[in-house]
Formats: sequence, C-alpha cells, structure tokens
Amino acid sequence: SLYQVLPKALSSRSWIPPSISWIKCNLAYSWDKKTKLVGVAWLLRNHCGKVLLHSRHAISDIDSLTEAKLQCLLWAINIMSELKISQVVFSTEAYELIIGAVIRAKACPSFAFQASEINLALSKIRKWKLHVKTAATNLSAYLIAQSASFGPRIHSYMASGAPFWLRNTLDNDMAFESLFSSF
Repeated sequence: SLYQVLPKALSSRSWIPPSISWIKCNLAYSWDKKTKLVGVAWLLRNHCGKVLLHSRHAISDIDSLTEAKLQCLLWAINIMSELKISQVVFSTEAYELIIGAVIRAKACPSFAFQASEINLALSKIRKWKLHVKTAATNLSAYLIAQSASFGPRIHSYMASGAPFWLRNTLDNDMAFESLFSSF
C-alpha cells in the first residue's frame, strides 16, 4: 500500500503506464453544484496502455466538491475490489483529499471521516498505490465522468475496452507517452 505525489514536472505529463504486473485506474469526477449531481468514471489500463474496462456512474445529492471527490474515489476502489483487481494504481486529481485523508490524516483531523472511509475501502485490495495527478493526465476519465453529469446520459454502465468516441484522446495520450519516453 503506497501513496505517491509526483512533482509537477512529472504529474503534468500525459498518461504514465503502471508496472507490468499492475493495472492503472484513472478516475475522475464532474460535479454540477446547481443540480448536486456528480458524474464519476474510471478507465482501467494495462502496462501497454490498452483500455481493459471503463465505467461511469451518476451520484445524486452531493453537496460539496470534497464529497464529490470522496464518492468518486470510494466508488472506484469498491468496484476494483468487486472485480478482484489485486494490484491497482489509482490515479486521481483529488490532491487535497489524498493529502488530508491519506498522507497527513493525523495532522488533518477535519478529514477523519474521509480517512476512515478510504482506509476501509482500500483494506479490501491486496496491493494498491495512490497517485495524485493533474486533470490533464486524467482527461479521458474526466470526459466520461462529464458525460454522466451533464445532459441526458446519466445512466451507469461498465464496458470492455474504451468508448468509441474517446479513441482519439486515448491515442493522443499514448502517442505523447511514446514520444516523451523516447528522450
């Protein structure tokens, strides 16, 4: 069990693959303050960048951005546990939630509830890592989350592979990664 906050120089890069025996779960949220609806989504990719599964879900009656981030993280962790994913890297832009509830939980008593909920969910996964990234590195997951929080498509689903309409964004992620890693 490990958390990692990457320096801005690294976290601003595009998608970074996990180690060979790990799966990466890029997760994102899109919260509409007016409707109190949060769309959440994740993409599971292997070390080659291949999207294995993706999912989206809409959660109603969410009063704050912090609650939206917590519900997104808990939802993704619980689904990974249900799918029996035993080695997973969770990649999220929820910086203050990860810092306050996981990394500095004792120094941030205002995050005690969130820390308890996150730790309980993570205890069901054998090996996990938390990476805090920029929104740009989770763009694909964010676009799926946004599709669940705005417009008429608020139904939840899980599917194999990547959504067809997202292929260009995912291809750009991989092209950037290949270009960057060749230096």
